[in-house]
Amino acid sequence: HFDPWTGAAGEFFARENTPFSEGVDLWVAPCADRHGVERNCWSSTTGAFSPRPRLPQGLHCAAYGTRMGTTMSYCAIHLAEILSLMTFRTDELFLWHFLSNKVFLVLFVFNVSALMVFVYLPMASEDLLLAPLVPARLAISLCFALLIATINEIVKVPYRRKIAEENEERRRRGRGRL
Repeated sequence: HFDPWTGAAGEFFARENTPFSEGVDLWVAPCADRHGVERNCWSSTTGAFSPRPRLPQGLHCAAYGTRMGTTMSYCAIHLAEILSLMTFRTDELFLWHFLSNKVFLVLFVFNVSALMVFVYLPMASEDLLLAPLVPARLAISLCFALLIATINEIVKVPYRRKIAEENEERRRRGRGRL
């Protein structure tokens, strides 16, 4: 049995519990690829249609890696949306106003809590086909979300400059009317 939380498979993949318990010669034989590199190929003695041992569906490296990548992408998008909304709240740097809206803070905590439930609660993560992330992988996802928020803040710099110029022009025109 594979444990997605630890990556442990117990004795499930132990050689003595697999069709390879008697050795590999019945199943695979040396062969050369088109470049002459020696590989292991399915043995012709097992027959073209005989059932060959395979890893369980969804538990091989490619499938689990895909699930991990999907989870990291989902976390990056989920967190980027939250942080983007935070940057859209003001023309100024959002950090100075982070604590100014209590309703937004409650919703921020709710969103982050929902993300943690989706990723780390086994019943939810299985239904959503997500995999639990170790802290380093969650941190990588957070970095991409922070990158989006940073890009939003960088884009606001010329916008603020343009608004300041327009406001200054309006002030000058307004003083001339007095």
